Amino acid sequence: MNCSVYSWKRWVINNLIDEAREQYIKGSRPRFITSKETKGSSVITAEFVQPDLAHEWIHAFLGSLGAFDDVNSIRVSAKHSTGPAVGIKINDTVAKDISFVPTEGAPHIVKWNGIWIEVGRSAGTPDWRTGAENGAKITIMMHHAHHDALGELVAAAREYWAWSSSTNITIHLADSTSWTKVVKKSRRSLDSVILPAGVKEMLLEDTREFVRSAQWYKDAGVPYRRGYLLYGVPGAGKSSTIHALASELTLPIYSVSLAARGLTDFGLQSLISDTPTDSILVLEDIDCAFPLPRRGGGNDDEDEEEDENPAPPWQPSRREGRTSEVTMSGLLNAIDGVWSEEGRILFATTNHIESLDPALIRPGRLDVKVHYTASKREQSARMFTRFFPAGDYPCAAKQSPEDEVPAQRELLFMDVQRLSELAEEFAAGLLEDAFSTAALQGYLLLWKKDPLGAVAGVAGLVQQYEEEARTREEERLKAKAARAKFREEQAERTRTNVSFVVQPPPFPGGYAPYPDQFYPPAITSPEDAIVPAELLAGI
Repeated sequence: MNCSVYSWKRWVINNLIDEAREQYIKGSRPRFITSKETKGSSVITAEFVQPDLAHEWIHAFLGSLGAFDDVNSIRVSAKHSTGPAVGIKINDTVAKDISFVPTEGAPHIVKWNGIWIEVGRSAGTPDWRTGAENGAKITIMMHHAHHDALGELVAAAREYWAWSSSTNITIHLADSTSWTKVVKKSRRSLDSVILPAGVKEMLLEDTREFVRSAQWYKDAGVPYRRGYLLYGVPGAGKSSTIHALASELTLPIYSVSLAARGLTDFGLQSLISDTPTDSILVLEDIDCAFPLPRRGGGNDDEDEEEDENPAPPWQPSRREGRTSEVTMSGLLNAIDGVWSEEGRILFATTNHIESLDPALIRPGRLDVKVHYTASKREQSARMFTRFFPAGDYPCAAKQSPEDEVPAQRELLFMDVQRLSELAEEFAAGLLEDAFSTAALQGYLLLWKKDPLGAVAGVAGLVQQYEEEARTREEERLKAKAARAKFREEQAERTRTNVSFVVQPPPFPGGYAPYPDQFYPPAITSPEDAIVPAELLAGI
């Protein structure tokens, strides 16, 4: 096509080209761009690669624009929780809890904000264990000349992803080298986590203050990071607290196990570097990675407390044979070293804070420490009222959770006041600092439709706890006695059976270079290895 412009002004030609380009963009669906045309000034090309979080943003956003509606190659997975937030629009009533993800194929064109966008997708490798896809890539070509349009697209994709994730949170799990699994979980209300009064409010306010204080940290010259250590008895709600806080803050969770097989210092740093800012990094059961002998006076009782379920003396300790290669120095550098990442909230959990190195839990690395104990009576009462809101409940309690419920039974409406009274009665029947939150939750689940039965069964629950406590104490004393006997037998063998290394041949002519030095007799038979007591006294 030839075009003649009758003017001496160069700007006339430029304006004509700009107007023609705008009309082209606003007009009908354009043709696909060839590889040569991608080098032109009117096309912007961008790539989004897993596991970067921007890939999730653009995938969900383009799916909402219908970019994958006409694809013919689809990968179907029943593991919906590991799939992307938005893939292909399919009626949920027809295929509920199933993930439909477009695979590699021909590019597609979609229009956004008056700009035509050509979308191409390279499929990654599906993980047969989890259904997650690794290494997928989305390539877009924008029919536009300014980079600001790409920035606006990414910002819109991020905003849409945050909005679409308002009903769930994303949890990323790692192996030794990369974030390989993505799990979608429903958001959890902080009110559902039963902690002592003021604890969760303090954590929520502290994390919110950190998120909105990025500029303050920069102006003050303080590294922009915040660490929390949640420690205490198992089942007290440490992981549930992290889940609820992530839901309140609308932040993704990145969880890594320091005991993962093959994990190295470099691998740990790479994993942390791949996490985005404004995210929560979780190191669960951190004491399992660097077990230290628990500090004590060395007596038998303290030695026994070192392990509630000790291995037999002849078996290697469970602290041996670590599969991870992460060192304490590597972990400390990853948390707050010169090359450590900033802008993330770090949560570490442990059941035994006394097993951790003091250098790891000092302020600046783990700034806030929260102790989780067994449930107080006040917590138990609040958990009861949460399980049993005002409503209709049976007038009479069942004898046990396994009893069959009659087809016709009389119901009685219980208001908040009546249920509060039952909650106080329930809490009064429990032992203080005896039951974990998880244990009480498991018990109440057995009676979830029978508050009177839950209160009536408290006595049996306490009796069962006391019997199990006696059994554990008897087993502990037996294990202690077995270890003491084993140590005595070892000491006795050491006193009566001392083995010497076989003596070299005598010097020629019986000459000894050091006459005053003791030379044991040559060992020629097993009986010679037993040294008399008087000879030992002269050594």
